[in-house]
Amino acid sequence: MMLGFLLLCGLAQSFQPPIPSRNPRISATALNFISDSEIPSAVPPPSGTLQQKQRPVRRSFLHQLDRFLTELQGTDLHLRNHTFLSGNFAPVSKEHVAVPVEVVEGSIPKNLDGAFLRNGPNPIRDMQRKRYHWFDGHAMLHTLMFKKGKARYTNQFIPSPRFSIEQELGEEYFPTIGEYKGMLGLMKLTFHPQLVKQKLSDLKTVAPPNTNIMMYNGKLYCLHEANLP
Repeated sequence: MMLGFLLLCGLAQSFQPPIPSRNPRISATALNFISDSEIPSAVPPPSGTLQQKQRPVRRSFLHQLDRFLTELQGTDLHLRNHTFLSGNFAPVSKEHVAVPVEVVEGSIPKNLDGAFLRNGPNPIRDMQRKRYHWFDGHAMLHTLMFKKGKARYTNQFIPSPRFSIEQELGEEYFPTIGEYKGMLGLMKLTFHPQLVKQKLSDLKTVAPPNTNIMMYNGKLYCLHEANLP
């Protein structure tokens, strides 16, 4: 086993995997919107965080090794047929800010004033190359704001360190739960802590804050069980 691992290390050092095409493979959740003249003019546009940086990426040896093992795992079919990447579980591809939402049945009480928030994993499909687990994916916060019988919808990625770094690279970099499968997954596990530390020194800031939300001291925190808010 160790001999095979050393052999793969040597191969990966000289192996330059082809840069995958950026053709979108995005499944989006459809939303019904209506025009509304009451939208304040000062509402900012979506953050534009999905615009990937188009510049060459300098990859370390461990980064190249990780990409090489990912290629050996053969993830294309896995991602294409994954239950939690399609249908009602499909990730959302676009960000919106304060968009009026059509009420398709019933009505919203006039005195309802507040918000419904949902946090959850939302992978960026055209960046995905690693094996996927339902708990993987960057954090996206969905918000429905209720006021005067109307509702407005906002959804935006949480700009965690993990999200910002992968956006800068234009590709997946950090470990996912889904890739820890079989012998190749065990081999990845042996060097992933060192790979992560090349970008983030504190391992308690690596996981995507995609599990829960909490209001504390006037601030809204996005949480993950194994990570700092």
